[in-house]
Amino acid sequence: MRKFLLLTSGVFFAFGANAQVSKFEGASATVALAYQSYSTDVASLVTRNGGLTAPNSASKGLVGKIGLDYTWSLGNDNFLAVGLDYALNEGGRGVFDYQRQGVSVGTEGVKTKQKAKIFIAPSTLINQDTLGYIKLGYAQYQSKSMSDNVKTSASAITYGIGAKFMSSEKSYFFVEANVLSGRSKTETFENATMTSKPKGSEVLVGYGIKF
Repeated sequence: MRKFLLLTSGVFFAFGANAQVSKFEGASATVALAYQSYSTDVASLVTRNGGLTAPNSASKGLVGKIGLDYTWSLGNDNFLAVGLDYALNEGGRGVFDYQRQGVSVGTEGVKTKQKAKIFIAPSTLINQDTLGYIKLGYAQYQSKSMSDNVKTSASAITYGIGAKFMSSEKSYFFVEANVLSGRSKTETFENATMTSKPKGSEVLVGYGIKF
């Protein structure tokens, strides 16, 4: 991941050295504070002792994020950005309530972290200093159980809307909201097999610096 980020930042810096027509064009680095809600829909959970259901509460909490992106002008006040972001910490603690025939047989705390997300964001100029955009991304997530540190991974398509507000020629603020639609995945553990998919949402505010 570190090598990938270094390589990507080098490409963005190279693009940023080119002449820019609009203040929104070019490369930028971002930091953001997000409030995330993440949970898992369990379609099937089979153990040595039979099947279970696993309703769960969402992992909710504040998450710091960093990112890189590059924006091109498409003409007629339209733009296209590509980029990536990465969460610096896990969100809050979620809880699985394992049940057999509606009776709880145990609980498990889980924390989830977004690893890398890549995205594209078509946008349009609202006024001279404001850009509105929609965002389509592909993200990877990692969940960790609190009792035994067993890690599971998942991936999801993300959809979002947002806006950038230029505060100077080289910096801007942005706000954004995203939802995720996960892919179903079957995993086998020591004592169980589970089929599940992630779901969730986030809202965030951030600051970007152009280079």
